[in-house]
Amino acid sequence: MRKRNLLIGTAAVLAAVAVCLLLLWRGGVLLPRWADFRERETAFFRLSRGQLTLNGFENWSPGETVRVQDALICDIDADGADELVLLCWRIGSYGAHRPFWVRANDRAWGQHIFIYELERDGPRPSWMSSALSFEIASWTLLRGRWLCLSSPDGEESLWGWLRWGLERLERLPGEDGAVELVAVGDLLCHNAILDQGRREGSFDFLFAHLSARLTSADLAVLNQESVLVSEPGRVSAFPPFGAPLALGQAVADAPFGAVTLANNHALDQGAAGLQDTKTFYARTGVAVLGSGGACTIIEKNSVHLALLNYTYGTDGHPLPERDAVSLLDDEARIRRELRAARSEADALAVFVHWGTEYAAAPDGEQRRWAQLFADEGADLVIGTHPHVLQGVEKLSGDSGHETVVFWSLGNFVSNQQSAETNLGGLARVRIEKDASGCRITDWALEGLVTHQEPGLTTVYPLAAYSDTLAAKHSLGLTKAALETLFETRTQREPPRLTS
Repeated sequence: MRKRNLLIGTAAVLAAVAVCLLLLWRGGVLLPRWADFRERETAFFRLSRGQLTLNGFENWSPGETVRVQDALICDIDADGADELVLLCWRIGSYGAHRPFWVRANDRAWGQHIFIYELERDGPRPSWMSSALSFEIASWTLLRGRWLCLSSPDGEESLWGWLRWGLERLERLPGEDGAVELVAVGDLLCHNAILDQGRREGSFDFLFAHLSARLTSADLAVLNQESVLVSEPGRVSAFPPFGAPLALGQAVADAPFGAVTLANNHALDQGAAGLQDTKTFYARTGVAVLGSGGACTIIEKNSVHLALLNYTYGTDGHPLPERDAVSLLDDEARIRRELRAARSEADALAVFVHWGTEYAAAPDGEQRRWAQLFADEGADLVIGTHPHVLQGVEKLSGDSGHETVVFWSLGNFVSNQQSAETNLGGLARVRIEKDASGCRITDWALEGLVTHQEPGLTTVYPLAAYSDTLAAKHSLGLTKAALETLFETRTQREPPRLTS
C-alpha cells in the first residue's frame, strides 16, 4: 500500500510539473532570456508584456499563441500606405498554410515577422514569415522603410521589401534628391586597442557590429582623433596618439567616406603625422576634413554637401603652416568660409571640435559659435571633444534658417574608464532636395556602447547591447544604467523636423 501511494504521489507531482511547464511554455516564459519584450505606447498601438492592442481595434489580436516582441507602423512596401510590422514569437514554425512537404506543424516557439495592411475593418495579413533561421534581439527602422536587424550578439543585417516580401540587402538603395549622413564621435586609439589590433592583425573589430548602420548611409563621418603614422616605430598611445595605417584601413573598409582631422590631437605627431594621415586616406578615397583651408564638397544622389571642420586648438603644438589645421579663431574669416561654402552647395554641415571635457551640457563658447554657424546658413553642426554626450538642439539663424546641432557625440571608441565615456552617439540625418531647396527632414541620435573586457574592445549599438554582454563589461556597466544615462544626456532633444 505504501509503495502504491508513493507511486501515485510521484505521478501526481510529475503531472503537476508537466502542467506547470506546459503553462510556462504556452505563456512564452521559456523563450530565450535575451528576448526583450518592449513596453511602449504610440498613437497607434500599446505594447505590454508581449500583448499588442491597436487603438480603435481593441478586439483585434495577431493570435492567441503569438507574443509580440516589437511593432512598427511604416510604409514597408512603399505603396503609399502604412503597414503594421510585428516582430513576434509564435508556437509552430508555420501558420495555416504550410509548405506541401511539411506534414504537420511543430510545437516549438519560433520567431517571426508579420506584416499587415491597415484597413478600415482592421489589419489584414499581407506577408507572414515562417520561423526565422536567425535570431533578432532588436531592430531599427532606417529611412522610414528599411530594417536593420540585430542579433543577440550584436551582429547586424539590412532587410527591405524590394519585390514581394522582405529580402536581405548588401546596402540600401540610393535615392535621388535625398542623402542620409551618419556621424560618430572620437576615435581614441589607446594601448588596449593597439594591442588588440596587433594580435588580430587588423582593427576591423572596432566596426564589426555597426556595418549595417554604416553601409546603409550615403556618407559616414568619423572624428580621427588618433593621427596615422607610416613608420611602425612611431606608433604610440596617449600621450601622444599615433596609430598604425591598419587603423586607417579599417576606417576606410567600415566604410567611412570622410574623417575630421581638425582636433586637438591633430599635431601629436607633428607635420609628418598630419601628412601621413592625409596621404593614406587620399589613397583609399576617404575625404579628410579640417586640413588645407578649403571646404570639401561631396556629391551624393544629386545633392551637393559642403563640409567644414574646425577645432578650438592643437594642445599648444604650433601649426607647421597657416592652413595645416583649421582653427576656430578668426570669426571674420570663418564667416567668409561659411558663406563661400553655402554658395557652392545645396547643404552645409560643420564639424567642430569644441567645448569642455566631460561636461554634461554645452558651454558658452559652444553656444556662441553654434549661433554664428546658424546665422551663416549651416544646416547641420556636429560637435566632438567633450568625450561625453551632450544632446541635440535646433537653433534658428537671424534669417530664420533652422540648424540642427549635435553638441557632442561623445567617444566613438576609447579605453577611458567611466560609464559616461563608454556611452557615445551616432548622429543620423536625412537631407532632402526639391524645387524649393534643400533641408533636413529627419534626424536621430542613437546610443553607442564601447564594450570593454580583458583583451577585447569593440562598439555596439545601445539598442543591440544585451544584458549578457553588459555582464562581461570590465566596468560593471549594465544595459539599464546605460539606457537611463542616454535618456538623461539626450533629454534636451526636441521633436524631429518634419518640413
